[in-house]
Amino acid sequence: MMDLFLRALGKRLMAPFLTKQTFLRLLSQQPFLPAEAFVPGRIVHCSPSLGAGGSERQTCNTLSGLVALGYDDCRLLCRSLQGRENSFYLKLLERNGIITFNLAEAVAAQTPPSLVGALRHWLQPLPWPYSEETLGFAAVFAAWRPAIIHIWQDMPLAALAARLVGIPLTVLSWRSLSPPHFGYNHAYFQPAYRLLADQPGLVMLNNSEAGRNDYAAWLGIDPGRIRVLRNGLDPTFLQCPEPEAVDALRTRLRIPAQAPVVGSIFRLSREKDPWLWLETAKKLATTSPECHFVIFGEGPLLRQFRSVVREAGFASCFHLPGRTDKTAVALGLFDVFLLCSSTEGTPNVLIEAQGQGVPVVTLAAGGTPETVLHGESGFVVQERDANHCAAAVQRVLSDGVWRKRASEVAPAFVARRFGLARMLSETLDVYGLDNPLPIGC
Repeated sequence: MMDLFLRALGKRLMAPFLTKQTFLRLLSQQPFLPAEAFVPGRIVHCSPSLGAGGSERQTCNTLSGLVALGYDDCRLLCRSLQGRENSFYLKLLERNGIITFNLAEAVAAQTPPSLVGALRHWLQPLPWPYSEETLGFAAVFAAWRPAIIHIWQDMPLAALAARLVGIPLTVLSWRSLSPPHFGYNHAYFQPAYRLLADQPGLVMLNNSEAGRNDYAAWLGIDPGRIRVLRNGLDPTFLQCPEPEAVDALRTRLRIPAQAPVVGSIFRLSREKDPWLWLETAKKLATTSPECHFVIFGEGPLLRQFRSVVREAGFASCFHLPGRTDKTAVALGLFDVFLLCSSTEGTPNVLIEAQGQGVPVVTLAAGGTPETVLHGESGFVVQERDANHCAAAVQRVLSDGVWRKRASEVAPAFVARRFGLARMLSETLDVYGLDNPLPIGC
């Protein structure tokens, strides 16, 4: 709670003092460590957390894949791992042998006080509270001395720390549209990124063309400077779950055996637009009264959403089981996967659904059109209204021949565009490391 308070305080009171001149002064310094100090092949990934999100899933896929390929000097540094909401994927990484650290704990256990003191002096131009987070990342980077830092999502202070320490290669991996579309757009993000973009040894990535173009416009740079590196789907998601497991889930939710199911998996938050999802379900309930609706997920709107569903007299056919760690089983329940987000980068759930042969219907938000073979593996709806969404879902439900064809086309499309081997191969190319994968993965 105190951490959230400090972030809010910093955003409202301190952001005006973190100026372009401050960044210029810091970046004009010589790196804290010489180039020869860093360990070749050592890679540190940085993520805000390990919450149950698409970016975190891609972080796990990348780390696990790199270790499986023999790049075992990899570790993950998270701003926070406290609480269930920030550690959803922690056990997965532990099973795969990935060393994971919370930033505060890493600073306390991995960095000598003399190093922290020297870096604190180095960062004097940076005002509080920004200096504390930057100091934490810088101290751990200087202690671990990796040759590569891979930063997921928007963490410009981690990127600044990498540059000040002298990390040879820093990778910024942006996972959606630019920060102005969201609630975390701090005033210093844009000037920080603009200056960092011109620093040597920095590579910018986005997982969709829409995201790349949006970031480029926001930063005022050529889109060609941001490389598109699409998500990589864990091959286990291409394996259909056991029918018994899906049947057990259907029974637990009290859904009749023959009832069609329209479902989704997302965080119930504003940008996912659960209200449009609900309005679409209401339209479908009038034309297909036997249909059931399922949303797996939690989020800030869950309590209110559950109440609205109940008040609408919809509870008998609308199910909100909460978060699931058995994505394949959940997808196996669905006849159609529906996503109504207003803002998206590259939604993993659309890729995973198609990878399992589930047809999808999605709104054209951000990079979502890039994840669907429109008319073949699903439908991309251009109009943001329940009538058009419901019509697209109804089209899928009413055409069994098309559904069967889509269930065959979709996995092949996903394997081709969003294969894990292809993503790992392109990642190694970004790193400039030897690639043991076959050419053309």
